[in-house]
Amino acid sequence: MDLYIAQTDGHMFQEILAHVDESWLDRPGQYVARQRKGKACRLSLLFHREGGRELGLTYLYGSESEGPPEEIRAFVLAAIDATQSWYEVQQRMAGGPD
Repeated sequence: MDLYIAQTDGHMFQEILAHVDESWLDRPGQYVARQRKGKACRLSLLFHREGGRELGLTYLYGSESEGPPEEIRAFVLAAIDATQSWYEVQQRMAGGPD
């Protein structure tokens, strides 16, 4: 897995933030799928709140099971969509795949 760190103008952050449902922050914790099938999968979301407070959501599920709730999946896909072009530029700058 490639990891790139850089500063941006905040546009991507605002685009991703628009997909966060504030109610998620009312129910932090770990959620485990009842019937996990396939390879073990883990999705963790960590939110930093004012005053330095951190809230996390973790979903444990199987590659062949239902997975996280639809709104969480939609958020992850929106985050990927918002950052994909930036990620591709970072890969090219690092000499990675075209």
